[in-house]
Amino acid sequence: MNNQDVVVIGGGLAGLIAAAAAANRGKKVTVVSKGAGTLLIGSGTIDILGYNQAGVPLADPVAGFADLPGYHPYKSCGLDTIKQAVEFFKQLSQSENYLFTGDLSKNFWLPTAAGTLKPSCLIPQTMQEEPIYKSEKVIVLDFIRLKDYFPKLLAKELAQINRYKKTYKIVSISAEAEGSRDLTVLDIARWLESTEGKKQFICQFRKKSCGR
Repeated sequence: MNNQDVVVIGGGLAGLIAAAAAANRGKKVTVVSKGAGTLLIGSGTIDILGYNQAGVPLADPVAGFADLPGYHPYKSCGLDTIKQAVEFFKQLSQSENYLFTGDLSKNFWLPTAAGTLKPSCLIPQTMQEEPIYKSEKVIVLDFIRLKDYFPKLLAKELAQINRYKKTYKIVSISAEAEGSRDLTVLDIARWLESTEGKKQFICQFRKKSCGR
């Protein structure tokens, strides 16, 4: 690594983005990491000031910047730098054909795996919440043996939130995987990206949700 300009320790989202930013400036970068890091348990969204210092939800992240204490990291960076970072992230994601939507002017309120709502500034386009708001019936997928995922709790808790008072149906899906260990979201993603995995998923989904 002696011939590298930058060495990043950690392969989580922060480490990977730091490495990408350095590489984008023409630096030689090495990422040192063990395992998949926090990417396996992350939400896949970018959260920027969902609440103010008093814990009150913010409709938009910018509204909370003025009230941040001087020692807050966002204050040290400055709003302009954070805006540039947001644009860099969106451009990087777009270059990989994984599109994000949103900006610093709005927070989205997304359902979590525990059936609560969380504010997020940038979200994948596939996670926009509008279809759930408009639907009267929602299907919750239960991937059998998926670690740290509780679909029954999710459906129960969401049904108690006014905007999510809908009919929920849980459909169990069995993903093919080696052995009998618990599965991670990475296992599910790889399975769904394979041709055979897609066929198995569609077959199970149609049979259990539509009866055909």
